[in-house]
Amino acid sequence: MIFKNIIGSVKSVTSVGEETARTVYLAGLGAYSKGMEQKQQTRGLLSSQFRALVDKGEYVEAESKQRIGSTKKVVLGNVEKQVNYVIRRTSGIDRTKLSGLEERIDTLTAAVDKLLQK
Repeated sequence: MIFKNIIGSVKSVTSVGEETARTVYLAGLGAYSKGMEQKQQTRGLLSSQFRALVDKGEYVEAESKQRIGSTKKVVLGNVEKQVNYVIRRTSGIDRTKLSGLEERIDTLTAAVDKLLQK
C-alpha cells in the first residue's frame, strides 16, 4: 500500500510537472507569436513614418529651392548695381549707356560697310 501511495504521488507529481511544462511551452509559443505580430506592426509603422519623412523632405527641398532662387535674384541684382556704381565712379561711364553705345556702333559699322560696298 505504501508503494501504491508513492506511485500515486509520483504519478500526481509527474502529471503536475507535465501540465506545468506544457503551460510554459504554450506561453513561449504565445510570446513568440506576439513578438512576430509586433514585428509586423513595427515594420509597417516604420515604413509609414519613413515615407512621411521623405514627403516632408521633398516639401522642404522645394521650398528651399524657391527661397534660394528668389534670394539669388536679389543678390545678383544688388551685385550688378554695385558693379555699375564702381564702373561709373572709376571710369565715368554708365554701363546702361555703354550698352546703348555698343548698339549704335554696330549700326554705324553696318552702315559704313553698306556704303563701302556701293
